[in-house]
Amino acid sequence: ARALAAETPLLMADEPAADLDPRHQLVVLEALAARAAAGATVVVAVHDLGLARRFADRGVVLDAGGVVADAAPDVALSADVLAGVFEVRTREDGGFERI
Repeated sequence: ARALAAETPLLMADEPAADLDPRHQLVVLEALAARAAAGATVVVAVHDLGLARRFADRGVVLDAGGVVADAAPDVALSADVLAGVFEVRTREDGGFERI
């Protein structure tokens, strides 16, 4: 909340929606998206790939200290990237399963 109130041109958040219920996850990510839409640079680290796909303009996937993908979320979180980095594949219901 303090970071949002400061209205700085750069905002970095590490897992800002962790441990929140689904409604409040959306509230937080919507607030960050609004800051980005207002011209701020917003960098967010998330492990919830659904939230990343929904809110990110760009996705950067890291593995073993290096960048594996840096692109639009649908490209950065493609089936090939998910399989290679996380050893999962997407199910038809949008969830994941180990491979």
